[in-house]
Amino acid sequence: MPVSSSTTASPLAPGWLQVPADLNGLHQPMWAGSVARSASGALTVGGVDVQELKAQFGTPLFVMDEADFRSRARAFKDSFDAAFADICGGVDVYYAGKSFLCTAVVKWVEEEGLRLDTASGGEPGRSRPRRHRGGAGCAARQQQVRRRTEPGTGHGAGPHRGGQPG
Repeated sequence: MPVSSSTTASPLAPGWLQVPADLNGLHQPMWAGSVARSASGALTVGGVDVQELKAQFGTPLFVMDEADFRSRARAFKDSFDAAFADICGGVDVYYAGKSFLCTAVVKWVEEEGLRLDTASGGEPGRSRPRRHRGGAGCAARQQQVRRRTEPGTGHGAGPHRGGQPG
């Protein structure tokens, strides 16, 4: 049975939420800038057909577009720096590690000049001290944070000691 849609949102939905005219269309603000449909209708990310990714890596598969991630990170940082330049010379923009974190994302975050906000004991080991905030919240225990921040542990993450960046 085909799914039909009306152009009005549910009475339970916020007023600004409208049902899209094309339920198979891509609502651009929700997707990476390089996500599109090919002429055949296949979903592509960065010009790569997701069916090719499925064949190569299997499913489920989490796909990120590095160029899109980096450009959005730069845009956030540049916008906030510009907005606060006259007040304090710029601000620190943090990427919330709990949204998605892997070593590649940590590298991108650092290279784009953002800082990394983490909330659990396992996350700080992927970051560097001068780019890290947190590690003692949510699921992390103080002991885990101390163990990861002690000199010589090789992890190099966590709060700054003595108010000096690491």
